[in-house]
Amino acid sequence: MNEMDEMNGMDEKIFIQDRIEALEESVEYFSNPKKPERERWDVETFLATLGVTFNDGDIRSATPEQEPADVFFGGAAFQCKEILDPGRHRQREYAQQLANARVAVRADELLSSFIPKDLMLAEVCYLVLEQVKKLDTKYASADQSKTNLLFYVNLTNRFFTPGQLPELAQFTTHGWCSISVLLNSGAIVLHTAPDAPNYLVHNSGLFIPSGSS
Repeated sequence: MNEMDEMNGMDEKIFIQDRIEALEESVEYFSNPKKPERERWDVETFLATLGVTFNDGDIRSATPEQEPADVFFGGAAFQCKEILDPGRHRQREYAQQLANARVAVRADELLSSFIPKDLMLAEVCYLVLEQVKKLDTKYASADQSKTNLLFYVNLTNRFFTPGQLPELAQFTTHGWCSISVLLNSGAIVLHTAPDAPNYLVHNSGLFIPSGSS
């Protein structure tokens, strides 16, 4: 082995160890005890995308007794839901990747290829509406009217393609204070009641790209 090969070998070891440490953090982050932290991240990222300013401590987790609220920001209560691929469980997903990384001897063993697919706006709206219908059967209308629904859509190898919003009246008849979507590329406010927070009403019916505010 020459000096260059030895350096490449060291680089691979460092890459693999860095990957192991990152995956260990991901396995912990997607555990059940970290659920409130993930929900706060959803709201923080959503508000930041809308250009809403906030300080540390402004976004706080709700108590179990405050259901359906998961997170509060000021006087606004948010319930956070994720839309994932059917059968996908992210902690198990990262745990399997971690197991693979721990036995890897070459960096390329940790690399994978994929074919990206478009995620169209109509599909996003359909997925959200199906989840809204399920939640309608779970909560009383009085609770719905005080709660802002926020859906984080995270589908494997799917990349959102902005387009014209479909008819949004389909979201207005369910009684929620607001219904919004967080994507890796931005946010969409699909519905706001008249008494929803101003920063939601102002962005109702819009797709706001990440980093635009």
